[in-house]
Amino acid sequence: RAQKTAQQAQESLDSAQREMDEKPALIAEQKALSDSVPRLSAAADAWDENAKLDKRRAAAQAASDGCKKALAESRAEREALTKQLEELRGRISEAEKEAGRLPALLAAEENEERTRSSCERLLESVKKIAKKRADAERQAKRAFEAAAARRKAQEEASAAKESYFANLAGVLAAELTSGCPCPVCGSTEHPRIACLPENAATKEECDRLDEQADMARSVLAEEEKKYAAMQSDLEGRLESAAAEYAQLMGGSPENGDITLCADMMEERLTQSAQRLEELSAQLAASREGVKLAGELARDVKSLEGTLEDAEKRLSAQDGELREAEAELSAAAALLAENEKQLEKLNGEQRDFPKSAQAAKQALAKAQTRAEELARLIPAIDERFNAADKEFAAAKSALEKELSAAETQRAAAQEKRQALLASAVENGFLSPEEAASALIDESEAKRLKALTESYAQRLSA
Repeated sequence: RAQKTAQQAQESLDSAQREMDEKPALIAEQKALSDSVPRLSAAADAWDENAKLDKRRAAAQAASDGCKKALAESRAEREALTKQLEELRGRISEAEKEAGRLPALLAAEENEERTRSSCERLLESVKKIAKKRADAERQAKRAFEAAAARRKAQEEASAAKESYFANLAGVLAAELTSGCPCPVCGSTEHPRIACLPENAATKEECDRLDEQADMARSVLAEEEKKYAAMQSDLEGRLESAAAEYAQLMGGSPENGDITLCADMMEERLTQSAQRLEELSAQLAASREGVKLAGELARDVKSLEGTLEDAEKRLSAQDGELREAEAELSAAAALLAENEKQLEKLNGEQRDFPKSAQAAKQALAKAQTRAEELARLIPAIDERFNAADKEFAAAKSALEKELSAAETQRAAAQEKRQALLASAVENGFLSPEEAASALIDESEAKRLKALTESYAQRLSA
């Protein structure tokens, strides 16, 4: 049993010795790992930093692209607003131009209204003149008739007077009385009295015809007065109408008779009405221009405010773009510097990880292995010391057993010698042959192995 224990202890010690033999390599590996961990950590940090810087650069690029896009949109908006503002100002200019026609159009309308009123008045005057002329002509006819009546009455009165005076002797004779003196000659005798014709005019008839002649003269005078008044009024109207016609039509009436120009004035009145309609439409457009100009002015003011906001936004975006470009440049510079650091580390280190993931995996693996070695190396020492103690105890036990065995061997040697002598005596070639004859083969092998093992341990 001591032999088996010693053998097991020897095996444990051999295993511990093999581990101890591997310990320098493990220590070297541990040192190498200790050296590589900072490098791998630096590589991982560099790759992480590279990733962060790349993200920072990408974010700065995205921000720059976003700023450029926003800036382009704002510029497009500004251009659109500027174009819209120019269009509005152009429309305002047109509206103001249209509105600027308003005073002239109002004046033209007022002038055309006056022209139409004048034309209407003139046409009315012409119609009245025509009527007055007809009245005057009728009055002239009446005056002519009165003149003819006066002439007739005058002629009848003159004829009656002539007849009366021609037959005055007969009239006086008719009044003579016998014995009364004649009013002409004073004679009281009237031998031959003048005869009075039957158709002779009488004094009463002469007086009556004189009255009729006087009345006819009065009527003629009245009719002539009326005609003169009517003619004077007509001439005044004609003169006034001619002046109005000259002012309105720019010339004298055709054939000098304004009453013949009624159709022309009717046509001019129609033209005036058409012109007023045109002016009314133009005035409506001009007033709409005034209204539109006001509305557009408000739109322009609002649009100018919007454009000002767009300019401010554009200025802010331009500043943001400059900041983004600066950030992009800074990130690109830091990334380039970090990539140089990675190239440097790649040049300094073998099997340099080509990515942050590879660096982290290598670092984790190295750290795991370093932790494993940190536990393994002390454990080797512990196992070796334990195995050595176990072996020492087993050796001590084995030495005791061997001492006992030596005692037994000495006794056996003596027996062997005795056996040898006896074997020789009994015809065996050697003591071993004699011993083999005495013990079985397995026991012999065991004793031989123990002897060899013991000899080896003694030598160790």
